[in-house]
Amino acid sequence: MVGYILNLEKVKAENGINCEKDVDCVGKLYALKNIEFIKELNGIFSVFIFDYKIGKGYIFQDQRGSSLPMYYSNNKNHFIFSTSLKMFLKHSLLKRQLNINAARDFLYNRNTISTKETLLKDIYKLLPGELLTVDLNSRSVEITAISRKTSSIPLDQAEGKQIDSIRSSISNILSKLIKKDVAQTLSAGFDTNLILHILKEDGDAQINAFTLGGRDINEAPAAQEIVKAGYAGVKHVAKIIDENILDSFPDIVWRLEGYVYERGLLLQYELARLLSLEGYTSVFLGECANQIITSSTGRETKLKKFIKMSFIGDIYYTFVKKNKEPPTTSTESKFLLPFYNHNLKPGNYNIEIDYILKKSGIMLNSFGIEGLYPFLDEYVRIIFKTLKEAKGRRRYFNAYDPIGDYRERVRKEVGAAVAAHLTKVGGSTDLGYSFNAKFVLIKNIFHSSIIKEILNSKQINIISHHPERYRLVILHLLYLFLFNELFISSKFDSLFDRPGISIQLKDFL
Repeated sequence: MVGYILNLEKVKAENGINCEKDVDCVGKLYALKNIEFIKELNGIFSVFIFDYKIGKGYIFQDQRGSSLPMYYSNNKNHFIFSTSLKMFLKHSLLKRQLNINAARDFLYNRNTISTKETLLKDIYKLLPGELLTVDLNSRSVEITAISRKTSSIPLDQAEGKQIDSIRSSISNILSKLIKKDVAQTLSAGFDTNLILHILKEDGDAQINAFTLGGRDINEAPAAQEIVKAGYAGVKHVAKIIDENILDSFPDIVWRLEGYVYERGLLLQYELARLLSLEGYTSVFLGECANQIITSSTGRETKLKKFIKMSFIGDIYYTFVKKNKEPPTTSTESKFLLPFYNHNLKPGNYNIEIDYILKKSGIMLNSFGIEGLYPFLDEYVRIIFKTLKEAKGRRRYFNAYDPIGDYRERVRKEVGAAVAAHLTKVGGSTDLGYSFNAKFVLIKNIFHSSIIKEILNSKQINIISHHPERYRLVILHLLYLFLFNELFISSKFDSLFDRPGISIQLKDFL
């Protein structure tokens, strides 16, 4: 087992189990209830159980899919599974071939491959909400959906409990930590400031806050003002991402192993590297707060997709969201539209939470650090879901606004001095200056055979002649190019035991 179970004490009490380690409790619960017990667990975890008596193995994760992937491959000769693609390939004799359909789906969806496919043919990933059963007697593998218990509470018990539920989640996580030095990310947003406020209430731990940003879009100054205004005694580290960060892009792809791509990867990489240098083994994150508060599934409506692909989307992100670099411009969206594959059916899971967990979790884990997610506690989810469903029945101008309600409560909780510096606009790492510094080098990928398999000559001609319009697409293609070099070419197999590599981008191009 890897990860943590938040409701372990409750489950132990309900089942009359006495044990200290999470993994021992999992074993006892299985012996008591068979595999059905997994429906009761709440947390961020991946578990493998092998029952020698019946010759069966069970692989499952928390309901959101854990912060680590689970790769597997099955044929008549073998079954292989691992949370690490490097270890998977090291022990597998599978012929390696880039899954072109999956690569195009990856480009179209931007963040992750939406199905069980991976970038390697015949290697798959376990999707959130699935149980994989291996039967050695019949040499068969079965994947079934996990029907977890859906808890609910009356509206009067949820009313006004938003902050208390997050406080309870943080308290549960703190009780599992051995070290008293606590690390957390800090932005000028509501979620990380609420976490910092609650951690500061505890009083016992030394809190260390980290803020990273880009040259043009940077929340560090606001975060520094926040620490001065309301968090005396908190050690605050602020850093600007260096323009040469793309030199380390091969190391980023090496660590993420092709599961996830996101424009904030450079920030995640720098954060993980900084935490590792400082000696931290865990960090509190405000990730997934919006998805839990609004019950977002990450699936875009047709209208939202249309707006993103039109000039309206560019205007919205530039003048309303005030992002100097939209998540994906309408020009890029139109370019990617032909990559949509009607034959690839996404799994029934929250795609947005999955890629957010993976972009943080895989990167942090590669540095020996565990991400801690207070907003992913099941009680927190139930509170916000109850409020949204009960109050959201109101129509039109009286509709319940879960984000607005939550932010107002956070303002009152953290106090006026801190609230004065909070902002609704999420921070992001702008890639413009780092991309421009390396484009002369990056453009060499357009001569590679693997990019010519993914794009046709017309598409290559369009983006290579107008790189400023297709910056995010080009970086995504660079990611795919490097994945092919690192994991399919077999050139770097001797390094598979290493969590990271020090080979620079110029050595590939």
